[in-house]
Amino acid sequence: MDTKEITVSDLAQEQIRNAERLFPLIRKKTEEKEEKKTVISVSGGSGVGKTGMAFLLQNMYEKQGKKSLIISGDNYPHRIPMYNDAERIARFRMSGLNGLITERLYTDEIKEKLLELQKAGRDAEEQEDMQWLSTYQKYGDKALTDYLGTDQELDYEAVSNLLMQFHGGTSQLLLRHMGRTPDDIWYDRRDVSDTDILILEWTHGNSAYLQGGRCICCIDQYAGRNT
Repeated sequence: MDTKEITVSDLAQEQIRNAERLFPLIRKKTEEKEEKKTVISVSGGSGVGKTGMAFLLQNMYEKQGKKSLIISGDNYPHRIPMYNDAERIARFRMSGLNGLITERLYTDEIKEKLLELQKAGRDAEEQEDMQWLSTYQKYGDKALTDYLGTDQELDYEAVSNLLMQFHGGTSQLLLRHMGRTPDDIWYDRRDVSDTDILILEWTHGNSAYLQGGRCICCIDQYAGRNT
């Protein structure tokens, strides 16, 4: 069966159409709230088009004479990426080990096999003839679920404070920039005295951990809908 190849241009055009469809709805909500400062959240998984949607909305607001600022929540984890990756692995492995002990499966033979898998970075993969490994992975996955996207991993308080300050009419915001190394973290002072719209672009922009911002619109890029 013939299938049409989807190009980058096709995806861009689709995103533009989505933005054009959503923008009137967002403006309506803004007008209903009658707030001087408006926060919009664009959320969704990696690669779904959050950044593109944020810039399209910013452009549309500028055409309406409204000044906006985009901030990225990706700059607000508690740890730089290399340390956060290590934290994830440590939590997975420690909980996996505790699971084997809880289920009384841990033996000297399993210890040696598990150490080999860990050194090779393959302890999260399925392995034949290792039924005990599924128990290890089940407990490890549970630990990751309890960590990923929570306030243990991400600095929701800092982002919430930014949104609250903006709503409160502050003239300046200190925005964090986080790279991949310990010496690649800094803050920029931004003048927002004449900024009308703050657009938060973040995978976790619709999280219940996020407080104080009163986002008038959360755009879920997972489903491509306005919520």
